[in-house]
Amino acid sequence: EQLRTTGWLDARRNHHVPLAQQAGYGGLLAAEGHCGFADRDKHIFWLGPTLFHQESFCAEYYMIAARPWIHYVPVSYTFDSLEAAIRWARDHPRDVATLRANAQDFAAAWLSAAGVLAYFEALLAEIAGLVRYDVAAPVRREAFVAADAYLAAHHVRSN
Repeated sequence: EQLRTTGWLDARRNHHVPLAQQAGYGGLLAAEGHCGFADRDKHIFWLGPTLFHQESFCAEYYMIAARPWIHYVPVSYTFDSLEAAIRWARDHPRDVATLRANAQDFAAAWLSAAGVLAYFEALLAEIAGLVRYDVAAPVRREAFVAADAYLAAHHVRSN
């Protein structure tokens, strides 16, 4: 309640603020929605406000590389630590500025088109290393071709 009365929390019903306008906020909370999933982190990393990230059992791929207190301010799953996290951010402006700069660098590395492609290329290479059978790609309904031949025919490099 103290967060609401001091103006640090604006949770009015039916008060939609477009994402672009949220870029001017000092901090944004990414809280889970359906089934333990929140997809706001990537947007907040790009926007620039301090990300207050609710710790959860479910996360998007890039959050495995994001580090609390380096790229975002962690908030407990039950929000018990939200007030303390906001107080910390308010009391440590230099640390917050560093955290925000780190978050922007993180977004450029992990959330850019090149970063996404690099991650998925590495992921698929790892998965391919685990495959213990001959992979075939469908060319026509009635014919299959070995994956290496398919990749070569389509000028895709194969490891």
